[in-house]
Amino acid sequence: MRGLAWLIVIFSAAVLASLIARNSEGYVLVFAPPWRIELSLVLAIGAILAAFLLLHFVLRLIGGVLNLPRQAQVFRNRKQTEKGRAAMATATLAFMEGRYGHAEKAAAQAVELGEAPLQNALLAAAAAHRVRNSERRDAWLARAESFESGNPTARLMSAAEMLLEEGRHAEALALLDRLHESGPRHIAALRMIMRAQQLSGRWEASLRVLRQLEKRNALPAAQISLLKLKAHQELMRQHAHDAASLRAYWDAVPDAEKLDTRIAARAAREFVRVNDAERVRSVVEAALERDWNPELAACYGEAIGNDALPRLERAETWLKLHPREPDLLRALGKLCTAQRLWGKAQSYLEASLSLHPVRATCIELAKLMEQIGQPERAQAYFRQAAEMQEG
Repeated sequence: MRGLAWLIVIFSAAVLASLIARNSEGYVLVFAPPWRIELSLVLAIGAILAAFLLLHFVLRLIGGVLNLPRQAQVFRNRKQTEKGRAAMATATLAFMEGRYGHAEKAAAQAVELGEAPLQNALLAAAAAHRVRNSERRDAWLARAESFESGNPTARLMSAAEMLLEEGRHAEALALLDRLHESGPRHIAALRMIMRAQQLSGRWEASLRVLRQLEKRNALPAAQISLLKLKAHQELMRQHAHDAASLRAYWDAVPDAEKLDTRIAARAAREFVRVNDAERVRSVVEAALERDWNPELAACYGEAIGNDALPRLERAETWLKLHPREPDLLRALGKLCTAQRLWGKAQSYLEASLSLHPVRATCIELAKLMEQIGQPERAQAYFRQAAEMQEG
């Protein structure tokens, strides 16, 4: 459309010029002794326009010739950029395909061509790491450092990940700590820090980082729950040498985590081992108020102190809600035995055994038979227990 408009303007100007030339009687006199040149006005204007166009063409030609080196350099740079991008694409694809040697070569070519040197140096380092060539990997990481523009995050994250895979947890943590110096830790760094701390057995520190990740909603709730359970299991094992240490640890646990039935079940088991009946009762009752857990119910009949009767009354209220729960029935049997309620104890234990025949229930029944003077039945239950699975 624009070209058509210019064409119309040019034709209109040509028609107007021809009309003016036809009716024009003017002339131009050029006097330069000893010459005297007389031209018509139209011819003079035409000559001036032709001279202007010729001068413009010559100047453009000279400018083009002078600009040839720069244009050649631009062309070479463009071709180099295209080769670099192609090499980077090849390196990335080869790495994803598992062809690590080819990926390293292509990434090295991209670095030499100046295409994203930091990213390609790190890609080459990762490829060398995959083929277990630590010397080349470290050399590439050193080159990557030379390409940094003040932000070491990419290099430190990559190096830490590689160190973790080699089992060098302390070194990986040292690199990740440097990230904190360069700015706030982002979610990926926190995940890696937590992993490094877990692998190096720093469970308390890993739990603190896990809570930060939970606040940022950085992991699925189910995964967070499992990771917390693992951390608490390890920490409770470390504090399980005496009741006081275990109590101090449990008191420091946030209330929300104390009510996680799996964590509470582990704590109850540890308090059973140190024979802390009071804590067993408080841990189980608090957690079961929130959610039912058979393992917690089983713990309720362990480490019984002077509180067997109130425990029995509480457990019987749970039985109304869970009448066919074998672990709860076994716990009730133990509580009745502690209260010397032999008939109820036998009834609960036999009901538990009928629902879920396991060794633990057989042993409790055998002990009960011994207490009420039935050694033959006790021996029968002991033999049955020897033939059954753990439970």
